[in-house]
Amino acid sequence: AVMRNAVAKGESARVEIVNCGKGGREYVLDIEIQPIRDEAGKLTGFMAIESDITDRVELREHIKRQEELLRETGEVAGVGGWEYDILTSSMTWNVVSRRLHEVDHDYVPTIQKAIAFYEPVCQPLIAAAFEQAILTGKSFDIELPLITKTGKKMWVRKVGRAEFKNGRPVRIFGAFQDITAYRIAKDAAESANRSKSEFLANM
Repeated sequence: AVMRNAVAKGESARVEIVNCGKGGREYVLDIEIQPIRDEAGKLTGFMAIESDITDRVELREHIKRQEELLRETGEVAGVGGWEYDILTSSMTWNVVSRRLHEVDHDYVPTIQKAIAFYEPVCQPLIAAAFEQAILTGKSFDIELPLITKTGKKMWVRKVGRAEFKNGRPVRIFGAFQDITAYRIAKDAAESANRSKSEFLANM
């Protein structure tokens, strides 16, 4: 319908269509038409450009599914989602991330603001992780102490992954989780093991 209307009006148009090839395999075409006019401006025909964008569409859909899965599982498990657009230098937090940081729904995060939530002694670690991810696309998975906007102290796990385009990272995204209970249990277990080892050593 889009193409027919464009042709009828002598206008340009661009659409994506799904075709079925040999063996029943579906593939996606990006089709663009441009009107051709003579020197007097009279329409004489159309030029069509077709491109097979199957791989691009599959990648786009894969990323979309992964983001939806991350969002859905995050709401259930209390895991926040975040992303940083390298091209626009903009950061986004989902509802869970905002709730964990105890900020308002209209809070606008930045890398600098996000780093400032961590204990001062740990800020260089998260800053370096962000820098490497932005420059090289290197992933990170770190556990650090954090202080929320209201002053609540907690331990968090922050995971970051890169999305590449033409071999260069264009977006960093990942998860943010409160692991305070896990850290308390871990520290208690390690303390108990140390006490046991000291007791056995003095027997």
